[in-house]
Amino acid sequence: MRTDAQQTALQYAMRKLNRRFYSRRAMSGMLSEEGYDEASVEDALAQLEQWGYLDDLRLARNQLRRYTARQPKGRLWIGRRLTQEGIEPDAIHQALEEYTDRQESALAMEAAKHFLQLRTQSKPRPEPQSEPQSEPRSEPQFKARTPDKTGGALARFLAARGFSPAIIHEILCEFRFIGASDLDSDGNWH
Repeated sequence: MRTDAQQTALQYAMRKLNRRFYSRRAMSGMLSEEGYDEASVEDALAQLEQWGYLDDLRLARNQLRRYTARQPKGRLWIGRRLTQEGIEPDAIHQALEEYTDRQESALAMEAAKHFLQLRTQSKPRPEPQSEPQSEPRSEPQFKARTPDKTGGALARFLAARGFSPAIIHEILCEFRFIGASDLDSDGNWH
């Protein structure tokens, strides 16, 4: 038989779960912040887990699908984000194990193509208005981009999205920004 405090803690948790899923740690923190005692919190968490409403592995898998569907993200970014959401490390590890290298490489390639497409659709620079020009230019002026700068920008773009150095190297080689000789024996760029 549940005490009144345990029952209200469970009801509060159910109301929260009506809006979205939470990790066990996040739900525990919310219940504690609401002032429920440790016994009521643990009782509510145990009941929610028994009913299947609180499942860190399911949450990690759902979030992984969400993060890879919206904008391509790599394992490193997803792992950090799931940790921030309070998901148990074992559940994060297991969910990321299901995210194959092939899937991550394909998403990185998709992100790289999108980046390069945006990068090559450069807009003309506006003309300075300080001096009137005697003769208008017939062709727009585009910002020059060297392959080194574009390759570096692409590498930073992919790294910020949590793709591994090995996948970034693979992408840079694919687009011929670097060659296999640009890597030392430890797999680092030089």
